[in-house]
Amino acid sequence: MAWVLHSGAWDWTILESSDEVDPLTLRDFSDTGSALSFLQDLRDDPFSMAVLRGLAEERYRASDISNLNDHRLLEIVASELESGRLRVAGVFRPLTIGGKAHAPAEGEAEEPAPEPAAPATDEKTWIKFEILNDETGQPVQGVTLAVKLPDGTIKKSKTDGSGMIEIRDIDPGSCSIESMTDSDALEVLSIT
Repeated sequence: MAWVLHSGAWDWTILESSDEVDPLTLRDFSDTGSALSFLQDLRDDPFSMAVLRGLAEERYRASDISNLNDHRLLEIVASELESGRLRVAGVFRPLTIGGKAHAPAEGEAEEPAPEPAAPATDEKTWIKFEILNDETGQPVQGVTLAVKLPDGTIKKSKTDGSGMIEIRDIDPGSCSIESMTDSDALEVLSIT
């Protein structure tokens, strides 16, 4: 069984250790603290906490999970992640320029997206990325992103001292991150 969480531009899937998954999408945790740090980012999201509570209730049917506070629940899941009994795989969702995706509010019907209008030939837009260290939350300087632009070209840019990259004067449409390398030219495998 898999449990899906959404965090920013990422979909995180929590899997049983026996489930097959592409190893390049896996997130490794060196200890319970690093797993707990990852889960703490989800603590303020009621949807993610409900998914994690459902995961715990399913795995520990004999226990009364409903009485656990959120912190203790996260500690239990973090322990499972650190031990390898559960694993996390991440999938980056391409960013959409000119609009913001959102989940419908409870009770709200999801409306079909209108057909996009053909962009004017001289209409240009921009996109901005912020790269943060997942453990410290501090900006990371010198990370190179290769971004596939709406016209299909690849633009490489480095983060500045505030961990930011801004690409201006691009056509409206969808962008995706093709690769990330840090300042030591090592490929970055995880983005949160």
